[in-house]
Amino acid sequence: MKGKSLIYALMLAIIVAVVSGGGSINAAARNITDIVKVTKPAEIKVGEWKSYEIAITDWTDADVSDHDFTPSSSDENIVKVVRKTKTNWVSELHAINKGTATLTINIGDKFEPYEFTVQVVDDYTVISEPTKSVVVKELTHEEIMLQEMVDYTEQLKPLVNNEEKAITALHQN
Repeated sequence: MKGKSLIYALMLAIIVAVVSGGGSINAAARNITDIVKVTKPAEIKVGEWKSYEIAITDWTDADVSDHDFTPSSSDENIVKVVRKTKTNWVSELHAINKGTATLTINIGDKFEPYEFTVQVVDDYTVISEPTKSVVVKELTHEEIMLQEMVDYTEQLKPLVNNEEKAITALHQN
């Protein structure tokens, strides 16, 4: 009986320690967007400069302000990142060549790396208004026969004139 009570007491102590945070359980890394608001372009024209900005929304983590939020480019031949002077939160993206580049920000073990892609284009994509779909109704057999009869009647009209002239000429002679 004492052994059972000891096991229950030990299990209760473990549960209380975990719930109260007394245990050393490492939580999964948080997403960087939990503490910042990101303003980024999705598309840039070749030769253009676009601003990339981070605004810290959660200052409860003391280490946050010390990190450099300047992204690194997967291909600097497509997008080159230039950090603005005296700030770790504002960068400019320079579109050099047409293509797609992935930009990554890594601010340590507490946060998962943040990635986003930027498309460099010759000209901006124009999204046209959706067109209404056209429904083509197939004709029934009766409708096809009726249309053929109308077409045949139209073809006979010139012959009717000539026939009347021929009959009139025949009766005169």
